[in-house]
Amino acid sequence: MARKKSKSNEVPKEEAIIISVAQLLVSKEFREGVFSFMEDHAASFATENPGEAKAKACDFEHPLEYKEIHAEFSKTFEDRIENHVKEQGSSRAEMYDYLRRQEEAKVADTGASALVQTLLTVFEYETFVEVMRDTERRKYLEHITRSWASTLQSA
Repeated sequence: MARKKSKSNEVPKEEAIIISVAQLLVSKEFREGVFSFMEDHAASFATENPGEAKAKACDFEHPLEYKEIHAEFSKTFEDRIENHVKEQGSSRAEMYDYLRRQEEAKVADTGASALVQTLLTVFEYETFVEVMRDTERRKYLEHITRSWASTLQSA
């Protein structure tokens, strides 16, 4: 799907929404909320054996508490994303549909779609568990979101 602009050189609505969501996801307030939540709940995911922290989520049995914390995380932050998308005149379903179509078409984009898709993977249960169990992954995620934030601000 090629990027189409109107005669007035406006960014298409779907792409503008993705850019707006990318800006939300890397905003200082959103990032601080996500990483504060993760820090507050990190002890629940701590392991006695440091090597276990790097295990894939599918390789071990999970306590029910993991699901509960993930549900709280998802509800808190996905609701914020959904409200933001609604404020832009769209829906979460339309946003995901646009991202899916872009991925299927292998479209080169502004980078916002790739950023959004990457950050939204944290909402997937197994990825969330892996990030929560591994301090290095959380720090890396925090580092790249800060980096993306400065990139978006300078664009």
